[in-house]
Amino acid sequence: MVTDPHVQAIFVLWLYSTTINLSVQNLCCYLDRKTERRDQSTVKRARSTQLVKREWGANNKNIKDRLCKYLEETTPAYALLLRGSWGCGKTFLVKSFKDEENGKIGNIWYISLFGVRSLDEINDKIFEAAYPVFSAEKTQGMLSVGYSILKTVSKYKLDIDIGDLGIKVKKLFRQNGENLSCRLLIVDDIERSDISIKELFGYFSMLLGDGVRIVLVADEDRIADLDRQYYYDYKEKIIGETYEVLPEYNAAIQMVLNNLEGCCNKELEKLIFSIITILKYRNLRVIQQILLQWMVLFKNLDEVYRKDVETLRELFESYLVLQIQYKQNILKVEDPGVFMEECQEAWIAYKGYESPLTEYRKNLKKQEEKKSSYRMNTILYQLPILESWYELLILGKMIDVEWMNQQVDRIYQKKKIRREREESQKVPLYQMSRLVMNQDSRDEAHNKTLFEKLNAEFSEGKYTYVDDIMEYIRLCIKLIEDEALPKEYSYKWLGDILQKFIEEHGERIVFRDLKDEFVQKVNPIKNDQLQHSINRIFEFALKRNEQRRKEQFSNKEDFFKLIKTPDNAFNVYVSKPFLKQMNLQTLFSWLESDPTMKKHGELLTFLEYRYGKGIANMTLSIVDHEDLKSVEELTKLYEREIDKQKHNYSVVIGAYKTLLDKYKDLLLYMKKCKAEKSEEKEKLN
Repeated sequence: MVTDPHVQAIFVLWLYSTTINLSVQNLCCYLDRKTERRDQSTVKRARSTQLVKREWGANNKNIKDRLCKYLEETTPAYALLLRGSWGCGKTFLVKSFKDEENGKIGNIWYISLFGVRSLDEINDKIFEAAYPVFSAEKTQGMLSVGYSILKTVSKYKLDIDIGDLGIKVKKLFRQNGENLSCRLLIVDDIERSDISIKELFGYFSMLLGDGVRIVLVADEDRIADLDRQYYYDYKEKIIGETYEVLPEYNAAIQMVLNNLEGCCNKELEKLIFSIITILKYRNLRVIQQILLQWMVLFKNLDEVYRKDVETLRELFESYLVLQIQYKQNILKVEDPGVFMEECQEAWIAYKGYESPLTEYRKNLKKQEEKKSSYRMNTILYQLPILESWYELLILGKMIDVEWMNQQVDRIYQKKKIRREREESQKVPLYQMSRLVMNQDSRDEAHNKTLFEKLNAEFSEGKYTYVDDIMEYIRLCIKLIEDEALPKEYSYKWLGDILQKFIEEHGERIVFRDLKDEFVQKVNPIKNDQLQHSINRIFEFALKRNEQRRKEQFSNKEDFFKLIKTPDNAFNVYVSKPFLKQMNLQTLFSWLESDPTMKKHGELLTFLEYRYGKGIANMTLSIVDHEDLKSVEELTKLYEREIDKQKHNYSVVIGAYKTLLDKYKDLLLYMKKCKAEKSEEKEKLN
């Protein structure tokens, strides 16, 4: 006699699979015959009492109360259905109910039909719910081997006397032949199964007929069109009550946060709820996915960045805002340059207008059409590490630890420099910015003195970095709009201040970093003095950047350092065509100065990365369309070099021919991308 409960469980599975596993046709016929045998008057009486279909919205506590009452029914006449849109919290509701009840008595079984393709797989899932030892992480490896072997062996005719063990089949759902072992079977993700609705309902109708209480969970709107015609017919035969699950986002998200292994502190938790409120996003499942992805990113961060509250907050805030709208397919991903612009626009919508990108665009459209007043569209918010988000969100480079920490270090260094300035110099700009952000100072006299000192320093030209200038403008606009300043401080006053600043200090305006020029400005208001001043500030900074770039592109060693790392192609000088900035004849002579020809290959690889050739989810950026002529010219330079080396004892001519072939392939790829983009534009027009 075998006494080991694990082995007994395996035998029960074998018996269950061989004796209960009715064919699909028999299951469906079972349901149909059972329905046909009913007397019409009996059906009417049943539907007037228990089988009446009641559909109403109820809060989730009421649903749990109804489930508790359902557990008390000894002979359930029908199943219950919990419905709701994808991500509304249905799974959270039923799992929390299961955990609560199993903490009291137990035997609430939960299975998900996600990806299930056969009734045998449902049998397996029910068996694992009945005997959790098979699905436990610690024992799964050992037991699943024996489990799989017995499943295979059970397919053959074995000379085994199962007469005495046949009784144990029913024990999967019953104890002592009377009391239900399974008090309730919860079946989630009905719509995500690959089995037809007819087969599924036939299967569960059989269990319902044996007295098993069943709760089905589904998003009815996502049931396949082919099944929809059968769904409502069969639904009425086994489902007596339908309840709409109302979202309980805060509780569900908090449950997710509790399992994130310390990668979200209390401040970040508050930020999560604030962001999803502003973006009006309520899909729990996607929020959970994003937070789990954040956990991967967080674990790859160096400790110094994890501990820096300001760096972590800015990284997390921008990550969550962009990920949510990327998951909604609001941000276009086909072109890296366009994607960066849309990320910046989404950040402006969130930070400047506290709205999702779609709503922000809608309001802009209204403003243009109706020419009505709209909140001053001149605040410029710089998205942190703008040029890195394509790699982080689209290419998944959060697992490239070294690269990712390099990007985060840029946030950290800016925060560090700012803190050092505040502490050592007591810079009025940063002090005032912190006061406005925190909104916790009631010392009006101190605020006045600090603001007047800030204006004096700005007029003297102390702030010439673009990000500092934009911060000053943002502060002034915020204070003017909030009516925190005396009436003489108006938009006209600010416009005059900026105009005078440009006249006196324009030539000194510069980006703190070459990459900062990727910041995108919001759509300007026509004939607006303030927006005109912002545009002029950027023009001066871009002019200075152009001078600095020419200096870098005129130095061979700096250029070789640039192309040595292909990843630089994604995040350096992406606002302008790359090769168009170069003198190609000079460039070719630089490449030729390397006797190993290694630099030739490095440039080719760099350009392939730059133009997205062979890179998943990438294509030629619109910005680099202008590089097509430069690549053509570079190809001709290789052709000329090959002509020189022909019939001249050159042993490296083959290497040049290989490079030429690859450049020709690159050229064809670029032409194809440009043609496809033109066709898309024509269709839109």
